[in-house]
Formats: sequence, structure tokens, C-alpha cells
Amino acid sequence: MLSALNQPINAARLAPPLDHCRFVIGTDDSARLRFPRVESHAVHGAGPADGFRLTVALPLSFRERGLRRYPLLLLADGTRMLGASIEMARVLVATKEAGECIVVSHDDPWLARADAAVQAERIGRILQWCQLHYRVKPGEVALFAAGRSLACTRELLRQPDTAIDRWIVAGAEAASLPWPAGLHRGRPRVAWATNDTPACDAPASVAVKRLPESTGEGLAVPALCHGIRSFWGSGRAYGDDVMPLSRPLVERLLRTASPLIRRLRREPAVPVGGASRHVLRSQIMDRDFEIFVGLPRGRPSAGGRYPAVLALDANSTWSCISEIAARMIDAGEIEDLITVGIGVPRAEGEVAFGLRRFEEFSPPAEGAFEGALGRFFLSIFSLFGRDARQHFGGAPLFHRFLSEELLPQLMRSLPIDPERLSLVGHSAGGTYAAYERAQADTPFAGIGSLSPGVAISRDWMLAPEDGLAVMPRAGKLLVTMGGEEQDNAFNRLAGIPQAEHYAEALRQRGQAGSIDYACLDGETHTTVLARAYALLLTRFHPKKARDVPHV
Repeated sequence: MLSALNQPINAARLAPPLDHCRFVIGTDDSARLRFPRVESHAVHGAGPADGFRLTVALPLSFRERGLRRYPLLLLADGTRMLGASIEMARVLVATKEAGECIVVSHDDPWLARADAAVQAERIGRILQWCQLHYRVKPGEVALFAAGRSLACTRELLRQPDTAIDRWIVAGAEAASLPWPAGLHRGRPRVAWATNDTPACDAPASVAVKRLPESTGEGLAVPALCHGIRSFWGSGRAYGDDVMPLSRPLVERLLRTASPLIRRLRREPAVPVGGASRHVLRSQIMDRDFEIFVGLPRGRPSAGGRYPAVLALDANSTWSCISEIAARMIDAGEIEDLITVGIGVPRAEGEVAFGLRRFEEFSPPAEGAFEGALGRFFLSIFSLFGRDARQHFGGAPLFHRFLSEELLPQLMRSLPIDPERLSLVGHSAGGTYAAYERAQADTPFAGIGSLSPGVAISRDWMLAPEDGLAVMPRAGKLLVTMGGEEQDNAFNRLAGIPQAEHYAEALRQRGQAGSIDYACLDGETHTTVLARAYALLLTRFHPKKARDVPHV
């Protein structure tokens, strides 16, 4: 274990101030600065109370497809929600599970405190402005509401001429809303997520999703995903388009063509130690990482330290992870904590992000490229003129980067409690999280392995001397998967349905500490992330003792 974490800590003397870290970024800045095609507008009215400020995230194809009209998703209250909404909407498009939409949030604290009638009137004006300035698809305007914005939703639902066509609502209190009747264009008008059992059956116009393990604020982002899939879902299964890459003939053809692809393909210049204050150079791995830090709003007591959750794949998960934590902290559902996102610098591009995660998160193993999953990895690297065999198995170096470089720097600049560190990863990141659990010198007391690729590196996670090694430290382990992953062809190829077997095997081998497994019904490989992460925060960092239903 790194020496910085082995030394006794005088908390009162050594805890640094919260604003001492260059990686810190607020949730609003994160949403506006990390994503392309995000615009801010100040719309002026007759008086100060008549104007409003908007943030608009346009679909990535908006400018190229000059005649196409898009659904619009308006956040009734975008506080600690805008970035996650953009992130999840775009990830669902990238995985071909849903169509594109425009995401709009109003940035007006006064409006959030106004009464329901005033909020409803203002939302109507915001929609008129958006329809005037953007190509909004008629009949496809959806409003997302949770918590205090549900009163405004009730007001809008009562209006016979409301401009809202569809509704995404989160929370058990939404049960009393006056639901609209009938389907809209063959799909539900309302997507409702609740952690309670509805007292009566909802009408056919309402798609109800029950999340029994969720807290009130933990519902928000899963509800949004539920709405996007219910209204604009494509019906396509996750990973269908890449399954051919696992076929022997396809792999051989791509491997043969790889040298030519490498010569023809222009590799983008990889900037080293870019200008961004979020870039951290790893000497161990000879590459850059992009680091984001989210802070709680309060201040610790003199010399106090916070627990910290480190999350992988920050390129595609940071806003979701940081905003879920912020909402749950603000609501008093979990204790104050620091969130840290670890990703690939955006300047390196999406291809680098996609390939580097397989390289850095994969455990080393003999025969890693045997079988259908091995052929998939050989094919996906060959598509970009690379040989997977020269890149796989980077988990040991990534472990050293975390332990010897990143964590010591974070400890020097943030009031982090070294005894309360957690690591969470999803998909290939979940495989790495399982690798980290099995390291004798891991600094992490909590591990979240969400939808892990159990079959990666020839079933490394299930090998008795590797992934199933019994560690002396009695930490916490949460293993999750989505219910729809059990029968998904690509998820089965990656071994994700074996996640439950992995958790049970650790229990049978006598691993000390808590080992929890949860299958979250109705979630795909994409949508399970938000719900599983909220569950991890509830299990690992409860505000006070409370019963959390097991799934």
C-alpha cells in the first residue's frame, strides 16, 4: 500500500481545506463545460421577474441535420440534474437504445421558490421560446418533475391546453396527480418511478416503474432514464450491432486488415499534460488522466475528514455520479462525502476513451483472447489498427496509478479519510473494481462492481487464486446487474449474468465483510448505472441507521 496511506494521520493538523484542490468542479460548471453543443441564454422580459435563463443541450446531430425536428425534454427543476440528464440521454443514443432529444433546464432559483401557478406560467413561456428558436418536434414535449416541482406539474396537468405532451415524474407523492388518459402516439403519456407500492393500478397512459431500494432523491435519474426509454426508446437491444465482431471470420478479416487500417488511419495527436487543470500525468503509466472532484456544500468540523467515492469512466458517468451524490447529500439521505471521477482526457477523443478502458481495466491472464469474447476484443482493436494483445492486461499498472500517484495527491489537497475510501466501476470498470478488491494492498474499504464483465481475461473474476482470492480486510462489496442484462446476447458474451455467481462464490469461500448482490429489474446495461450507484451510496454511506430494502 502506498506510504501516504500507511502513515498515522493527525486529522486536526493535516486536513487541508476543501478549496485547495485543482480538480474541483461544481455540478453546474461540469454540465456546461464538459459537453459539446451546450448553450446558455438569458431571455429578457418586461421586468426582472419576466425574464429567465436557460441552458440548452442540443443533439449532436442538430447542426448536420438541418431539417430534422427533435423531441424536447424540459427539466422543471434542473438543480443538480442537468448534467446527468444530458449524459444519460446521450449515452442511450450512443448505445442505440433511444433517439436524440433536446434537453432544456431553466436556471432561475427564484422560479423554483415561486408558487405552482407562477411556475406553470413560466414553463409555458420557456416552451414557446424553445419552439421559436429550435426545431422542436410537434407532440413530443416532455416535462421532468420531482420533489418540489410536482406542485407545478399538478397545475400544468389541470390545464386543458397545456403545451406538455408527456410527463416524467419521480416520487411516491406523484400518485395523487391527475393523470392524463389514453396513450399518445401508441406510447405512454406518463413515465412514473416510485419506491412505494401504488395503492391502485395506474391507467394505461402511465408506465409505472417501482424501485423499492431507492431513496427519494435516488429515484430522480433512474426515473429520467425510464421516461426516455418509454417515450423515445428504439426497441433495440444493447450491443446488438457489435455482436458480429465476435465471429471467427470477422475477427480474422479485421486482424488481416489491421496493418492497412493503421497506415490509412490518421491517429489524432495525443496532447501530453494539457492545459486543463483537471489533467493529471501518470509517470507509472506514461499517460494522462482527467480528474474531477465534487464537494459537499458544508464544511467539516475542525480537522474533520470526509469519506470519498472514486468512480471510473468519468467521461461518460461523471455528471450522473456527482449529481446523484449531491442530491442525496442535500436531502440528508446519505452522509457528506467527496466524489472523484477518473477518466481519459477529452482531448484524446472517444476512440481513446473506448480502447483505453479495456486496456487499463483488464486483469492479465493467459489465454485472454480465446473464445468469442476474446475475438470481440481482437476485432474492436483491429478496427482502429491496433493489436489487443499488445494492450490488454493493464490492471496492475492502473492499480499502482491509483495507489501511488492519484490518491497521495488527493490526500494532500482534500480532507479525505483514508479509512473510508470506496471505488466504483461499471461494465469493464466493474471488472477492474473486482480486481482491486483482490489486491492485498488495496486502499479501498468499499468496492462497487456494477454489471462487471466477469468473462473478461478468461473469467479472471471466477479464478480461485485471482478474482476469488480471500482477502484479510473485511470491507464492503456491492455487486449489481440489470434485469434485462440476463438475456441480452452481448451481456451474456461478457459474462455479466455471472455476477451473482461471483458474489456467492466469495461468500462460500469465507470472504469477511459484507457482500451484497442486487439484480435491478427493468434495467439495461446502460440504465442500471444510475440506480446501482444510488444503491451503493445508500448502503455504504447512510446518513443514519435505516432499513434499506434488499432487492
